[in-house]
Amino acid sequence: MTDGDRQARLRIDEELQGPGPPAGPLDVSDLLGTWVNTDQHVTGRVLRMVVSEREGELRVRAFGVGDTESRDWNEVAATALARTVADRHAWGFWCRFELDSITTDVAAYFNQGIVVIGTYNSFGEASSRSDYWKREFFHREDPQAPPPANDAAKAADFSYAHDRFEGGRPVSPSIDLEPLLGAWVGFTDGLTGLTGVDLDGEDGNVRVRARGSGSAEPPDWGAAPARVFADDVGRREAFAFRARYEHGFQDVEIFGYLNRRVLIAELATAFADGDRRLPYFTRTFYYRR
Repeated sequence: MTDGDRQARLRIDEELQGPGPPAGPLDVSDLLGTWVNTDQHVTGRVLRMVVSEREGELRVRAFGVGDTESRDWNEVAATALARTVADRHAWGFWCRFELDSITTDVAAYFNQGIVVIGTYNSFGEASSRSDYWKREFFHREDPQAPPPANDAAKAADFSYAHDRFEGGRPVSPSIDLEPLLGAWVGFTDGLTGLTGVDLDGEDGNVRVRARGSGSAEPPDWGAAPARVFADDVGRREAFAFRARYEHGFQDVEIFGYLNRRVLIAELATAFADGDRRLPYFTRTFYYRR
């Protein structure tokens, strides 16, 4: 099967037009620097991010909310993402922080001078806390501002006030799936990415079925397991999900969340070594049919 055949089976927006971009890392200049959360109170989760590049690899160091000082999440590698498979300019990234009892996946994108992130926060199966999603906004640090005095605070799993709040919380991590379940379709014809997303399941077991673009019958990606998130550790209604497709020649992370009954799906796609296409990040809006 040729690259063109494989592309036609998945999405239009992953097709290369022409010979493709030259080899080399993406230009990540828009993402580099220190980013400060617009919410510096206990309601914030990530207070600050330091985004850097070393030897062609994007790195992210995050600081979360602590009891009396910020908590250092340490530095992790991140996947830089362009707008298209041929664009050398990065506008987004995704990465994962393992914080003992909490795993946090971060999906981020740059827009008009700010960085917007969604964090997908998962606890262990034995926890009474609901996995939850949170959206936050960051601006560049003022170069005249004094440096924080607590960068050396040790890492900890609790970095958000609600992370360890148990009183009055659910007795089990089960989440009501109804807000997410069903067939979600694009608002317009001619979508070049995913044309639809179906979610079904029960008792916390959720599967997503993605449908691509590029033919009269949208390519069916098959079903993949999904993890579901509330929008707070104490709530029981599904608000967001994440899933992963491994197609062999490309891996796709799907990050989805609700906004006023609209489903927003953010896709981070990375291709196998040797593929001329660049990793890219897309956002698409869907309504429930």
